[in-house]
Amino acid sequence: MNCFDPTMSQAKYHADSYPPSLSSSIAKVLLTASPAHAYDIHPALGARPRTGSATQDRGNLLHALLLGTEQSMFAPQEADNYRKKEARDARDEAIASGKIPVLPHELEEAKAMADAFRKGMDAFGLSLSGGHKELACFWEQSGVQCRAMLDYLDDDKRLIIDLKSTCDANPDSLQRAIPRWGYDIQAHAYRTAVHAITGDSRPPEWLWIFCETSPPYVVTPLVPSESMNQLGRMRWERAVGIWQRCLESGKWPGYVEQVEPKQANEWAMARETEHNYEL
Repeated sequence: MNCFDPTMSQAKYHADSYPPSLSSSIAKVLLTASPAHAYDIHPALGARPRTGSATQDRGNLLHALLLGTEQSMFAPQEADNYRKKEARDARDEAIASGKIPVLPHELEEAKAMADAFRKGMDAFGLSLSGGHKELACFWEQSGVQCRAMLDYLDDDKRLIIDLKSTCDANPDSLQRAIPRWGYDIQAHAYRTAVHAITGDSRPPEWLWIFCETSPPYVVTPLVPSESMNQLGRMRWERAVGIWQRCLESGKWPGYVEQVEPKQANEWAMARETEHNYEL
């Protein structure tokens, strides 16, 4: 079934259900680790809990402030720290209710980042006004049920904006980071989702907006080139094929499926050869 679900919460989306669906984050694990790793963390399969880091929580808070969804995800705390029992109890209560506790100084820092992010976007003539925010998408591709949650889709459903917080928004660094973190896979998968659901003659445009997490909070907007689009397409389609085979066979292999020889690195052989010449 190909559809949008504007009412679905992040918690319900990330819980997934049976049959297990493929997301871009799971696809990245399939390709950079193994099917066994993907099975282990998928909520409808291995369901191993993933613990978020402080960096991830800060990035998620920034996203929520920019998209206006912070009340559904975060629980502001009254205490300045968690030294006292009352503060720890309030923190644990927030976590038990499915929310992320946020101390006052963390919230103020995130608000400063969000303000800088908006100013940086304004400088490029970009805006998150109107449109659809945190929009859940479901579609079928090659017999595989897939899912995505878009940060922002404009009213015409012709532009997807994806927000990223990063320690380094230099375009040269991002050229390496985008495929390393699977952002190319995400871009292709999300564009495919909207294309499949709307039935438009062509996929929507894609725009990344990267913001550094330390002053001066530099903002870098980027669009994928044709080669980046092609890379994302190839990687996503390969992940869909692997996912389909694993679901059908019930087998989720690790890095290798049989004993195989491991070749020596050329640089190691060359270095050792040089040492032998010196003897």
